[in-house]
Amino acid sequence: MGNSGSKHNIDIKPAFEKALDHDSIIISVGSGFGVTERELESEYKVKIITIDPLEEKFQPPEDMMLAKLPMFPDCHTFMEKYQDEKSDIIMILDWPSPYDATYAIEAIELVKPKTIVIRYASCGAAGSKRLQSFLKTCDCPNSTQFFKEKYKSEMDDKYEKIYQDVCKVDDPTDFLCGGISYTTLVLNLKI
Repeated sequence: MGNSGSKHNIDIKPAFEKALDHDSIIISVGSGFGVTERELESEYKVKIITIDPLEEKFQPPEDMMLAKLPMFPDCHTFMEKYQDEKSDIIMILDWPSPYDATYAIEAIELVKPKTIVIRYASCGAAGSKRLQSFLKTCDCPNSTQFFKEKYKSEMDDKYEKIYQDVCKVDDPTDFLCGGISYTTLVLNLKI
């Protein structure tokens, strides 16, 4: 997960509602302690499969009753069990890690979900360089103008944006982005 202190400036629920299909398998990649996932399950009466290696460096929530521990350590392990269901998956990426983290884009490339719900910082504070490059091909807010490297994904141009919400927070200390943009998206696999 990215720097989670500010992700609550933008609500993931409207995006989740747009993507919700009770007949689909819903997974959350990089779920950490699964607080958001537990909240979504409770409100929408769905089951969310949580995927995260849950390293000890993460700070657990004060009330562990709010948590939902990971059911799988990675997407490869998940796919071993659900490989036949692959075409009917909704993937949640809630505040994915920034910079050079690769798990979010690798999860998209491996699982190829029909729908992706993402809450990230389009200025680069959450969402890796490779993920931001992928989002650019979907006409989504991104920080690729700050990258020296060019990144390509096998999933480039294969998704279309069907929902977007952006919350811009002015931050006078942020000289690169001129403020922080928090974004939620829903992407659908093109048919």
